[in-house]
Parts: sequence; C-alpha cells; structure tokens
Amino acid sequence: MNTYADNLSSVDALAPIFKAGGDPLRLEILRVLRRDTFGVLELSQLFDMRQSGMSHHLKVMNKAGLLEPQREGNAIFYRRPLHLDSDKPTDQTIRQIFEAVDRVPLPPHLQERIEAIRTQRADQSQAFFARHAEQFREQQELIAAFDLYAEPVAEMIRKRSRKHQWQAALEIGPGEGAFLPVLAELCGHVVALDNSRDMLAKATRTCIDERLNNIDLIEGVTDTLLARGDAFDLVVANMVLHHVPSPADIFLDAAALMNNGGCFVISDLCSHDQDWAKANCGDLWLGFEPEELTTWAADAGLVAGEQLFIGLRSELCGHVVALDNSRDMLAKATRTCIDERLNNIDLIEGVTDTLLARGDAFDLVVANMVLHHVPSPADIFLDAAALMNNGGCFVISDLCSHDQDWAKANCGDLWLGFEPEELTTWAADAGLVAGEQLFIGLRNGFQIQVREFWKHSGQI
Repeated sequence: MNTYADNLSSVDALAPIFKAGGDPLRLEILRVLRRDTFGVLELSQLFDMRQSGMSHHLKVMNKAGLLEPQREGNAIFYRRPLHLDSDKPTDQTIRQIFEAVDRVPLPPHLQERIEAIRTQRADQSQAFFARHAEQFREQQELIAAFDLYAEPVAEMIRKRSRKHQWQAALEIGPGEGAFLPVLAELCGHVVALDNSRDMLAKATRTCIDERLNNIDLIEGVTDTLLARGDAFDLVVANMVLHHVPSPADIFLDAAALMNNGGCFVISDLCSHDQDWAKANCGDLWLGFEPEELTTWAADAGLVAGEQLFIGLRSELCGHVVALDNSRDMLAKATRTCIDERLNNIDLIEGVTDTLLARGDAFDLVVANMVLHHVPSPADIFLDAAALMNNGGCFVISDLCSHDQDWAKANCGDLWLGFEPEELTTWAADAGLVAGEQLFIGLRNGFQIQVREFWKHSGQI
C-alpha cells in the first residue's frame, strides 16, 4: 500500500512538469535559455509577445521547476535550474526535457534576435568604459581592489606553469594592463584583447612603462581571434565576465581558442545584490553562482580544476547603505569609499522616503550629528523604525540642548540641540525602546548625547 502511494506521489510530482513543457512556446523558451540568462522584457522581445503573456508562461515554468528566477538588482532574469539531483524522478525528467530540446537547432530568426540583445548589452558596456576610461581604476576598486585578486590569481598560474610549458597566453579584457607583466614573465607571447580602444591605450602605456616587448594588443572580441585561427596554452579573464553580454559564450570561445592541455583561469564576483555596481561600475551582471561557471565550462568541454574564494573586507555589516540628500556630500563619501577600498557601500541620493519606497530593511540604522539639520527630527524616528528589522537598533549621536545661536548661521543648524527626554519620547512614539546612553562634554560648552533605541525590548 505504501509503495503504491509513493509511486502515485511521484507521478503527481511529474504532472506539472509535463503540463508546463506541453506548450511549444515554453519549449522554445527553454531552448534560448540553454546558456543565456534573459529578463522578462528581453524574452518578450525575442518572442514578439506582450510582457503579461510572457510573465504567465514564466510563472508556470518556474512553478514546475523548468527554470528559476535570478534577481539582478531590481530586475528578474530567468535561467535553467543550477541544481538538479540525478536521483529524483522530477530532476531526471527535467534533464531529459533539456537534452531533447537542445538537440533541435534554434531557428535563424530567434538566433538573430538573441544576437541583437547581446549587441545591445555589449554597446551598453562599451559606452560605459568609453565614458569612464579615465576613472577605470577608481570605478573598479569600488568593488574590489586589483591587488586583492591579482596576487592569488598570479600565484595559481605560477604554480600551474611549473608543470606546463606554456608558450602563448591570452588575456581577455586586460583593462589598464596591470596583469600583463605576470603573463609576459611566464609566456613567450601574450595577446591582450579588448573591445575598448580607450582601455587598450592605457594597456599600451603599461607595456611601455614596464618594458614588455612580447605583448600583442588587439582591439576586438573573441570572434576576432577565432577568425585569425589563434591558439593559446593559457587564457585569463580577470573581472571580465560580469561585463560581457553572454558569459557562457566566453567559455565556448576560450575552449575553441585553447590548445589541448590548455588552461582557462577566471576571477570574478560571486553572486551579490549590490545593484549600484551596474550604474557606477558598468556591470551587466551581479556576479555568478559557482555552479553557473562549472556548468558553462562543462558545456564547453572543460574540466574544473582548482578554485579559490576571496572574502572582501566588510567590517561590521555585509551591506551598508549611505543615504544623503546632498549630491556634493555623496561625492565626498564616494571618494572615501575609494580611498578606504570599501566595497560593500551603496550610496543613495535621497531621503528616508526613498528607502521606504524601495522596501529596504536594515538591522542597524545610524544618524551621527544629523537630527539638528532635519526639518522634522521626530519623523526620523518613525522612518527608522519602519526601515528596521525586528530586533534592529537605531543609534543616534547629536547635540544636547544649548543656547549658542551662532551655530544656525555658521553651521546650518535648524535646531539648537535636544533634551534627552525629547529623543526618548520620539522613540516611544515610533515603537522603539531606549537602551544605553552616553554623554560627552566638549570644551566649548556643547554636550553630545549618544543614544541607542531598539525595535523590541528583548534585544536590549
């Protein structure tokens, strides 16, 4: 009886898969998602249909396990599932469906539309680097300083080179050429490939300064080298994948460009949620799951070797939002982030309403010497409480009440400090409970109060 029930349960689990896959359009969607990741709007463009209709199909397929959503900032993209357990009948069935549809070539009109979307993405990336070539290093170090990943990658390559006689190396997207000295030392001939003329000019400058005489700098993409018939023993892509229209294709092209026994080395970001990187660093993708890279490599006939994960500095919190309504002050804060190599800061121009509208939530909210500058200090408590997770903490430092009126004209103060009881009352009205407090006396007659307020008393 139990066996029959188990078998029936397995059949029931298969039914949504066959139902979702029983539509020709949905099978076409699975075909275009073989290696690529597309958003709803892009898929609507590919299949020339309204977004609402496409969203319905994607919802059905997602529920059946035929695809999975991938958040890229505020947008949702879709891909085939990364984790399929070979022992489960449902996953076996899904894998068989993928294998079946992959044997059918894409029609020319779909392939053309896919290429058009890739071109749009490439143009977007290229335009960014054309605009920001002079600030390339500063922009990139908002995420990860070159030294943080360059030395581990160099050490990995050097260790491998002791076992191989590498003659020719390719670096895809060399940027300013900072990694080229490593490759020039290990290989007799190095090709530096970039589709940005501005970045190649910087790489040329590096080659001159470092006296590198075995570097061939080429403007183009991997197709350029495939057409030439080039072949390499080592291919390197440092922090490149998240800038390219189709990361999966880089694996295919790298495999095609490599000699037998060749090695493809990648350093790139793991999947993250810091959407500001798209606007500030020209990123097309918010990192990748390790399984994605492994899958793309396997599709290209490559075998995974060593791997290394480097944790970047995050201090107290993994993700920090810096909110200010002054563009000039945010520019100064950006400078600080660059100088201090802070890679987990999201700088936003706006007010607390901006974050409330986004639906953000925080474990810690800090306002240092801010209250005496805002129109309604009490509202800051209400907004902070609304933005905090349960158990969150609101920390304030501000002036105690004083009579030095000159501060309004000279420091832009709207309020001459606050009585501690005022802060306690505003906090209570917002549903917050007072915690520790500290009073700091200053020699010019001012006094600063440092206060903490908790969302739920159990967290004090």
